[in-house]
Amino acid sequence: MDILESIEQALARMRQDFPVLIQHVTIGLIVFAIGYVLTRVMQRIIVRAIHDTPAGLSVERAMSRVVGIIGITLAALTALATMGVDVAAVIAALGLGSLAIGLALKDTIENAITGVLLLIQRPFKVGDIIKVGDVMGVVSDVAIRTTNIKTFDGLHVLIPNRQVYNEVITNWSYYPTRRITATVGVAYDTDLPKAYRVLKEAVVSTPGVLADPAPLISFEAFDDSSIRMVLRFWIDWQATNPVDAQTDVTQSLMDAARREGIDIPFPIRTVYVQHPVQVSAVENATTRSA
Repeated sequence: MDILESIEQALARMRQDFPVLIQHVTIGLIVFAIGYVLTRVMQRIIVRAIHDTPAGLSVERAMSRVVGIIGITLAALTALATMGVDVAAVIAALGLGSLAIGLALKDTIENAITGVLLLIQRPFKVGDIIKVGDVMGVVSDVAIRTTNIKTFDGLHVLIPNRQVYNEVITNWSYYPTRRITATVGVAYDTDLPKAYRVLKEAVVSTPGVLADPAPLISFEAFDDSSIRMVLRFWIDWQATNPVDAQTDVTQSLMDAARREGIDIPFPIRTVYVQHPVQVSAVENATTRSA
């Protein structure tokens, strides 16, 4: 009889507490629904605000996900609190589980965070030519975990975002103009003012070379068989291929030098060869004198 009475008492308490439980669950669901709607509204507001800036679609998606995760998490915790659940105990339990998961996914989480930072700071964008460490190429995608680069050799390289964030990034596409350096040597008996004038005119007249900033020419060293001239000129890399520009400038320099009689020498090495008989005579004379 004691067992039956205990069961009846438990059922009676359940019947008594059931309306209160339903009330708490209903209030919790309403609170969660309100939090969910507010989260979606915040996502739309942030996406619209970012859409009016040059941040790009990748930043919009990343920020929308971050706001969604934070908003839904807060809505769920608030709903549990209204239902009478000890939120502190839940957070503590989640903290222990999150610690283990965080240690296992440390690199992934770090790459995701740095990926969001790269999307916000935008040191480069899709289509830019960048160099990260020893990798250089065109950015094909900026994902949450990796930065994807297509190298000039046609290779698809994925670099972890934390490595990209910590490396020195060289963005070759950041400015519209780029400076190119060419080196040429002239003979020691060259009329240097004439060479300066002729070769500078050759560079300026080459298609694709910008007049502003103006090309710079300097005599910088005495090499073995020539005086070294260094020519620095600027191009608009979006309109002129840098490799083609350097090739065209080299051709213009050669044509101008030949036309004006400016000697561009190649290295010459003079070798003196002694006849074996003469070498023997010198050695014998040295031996007798000793």
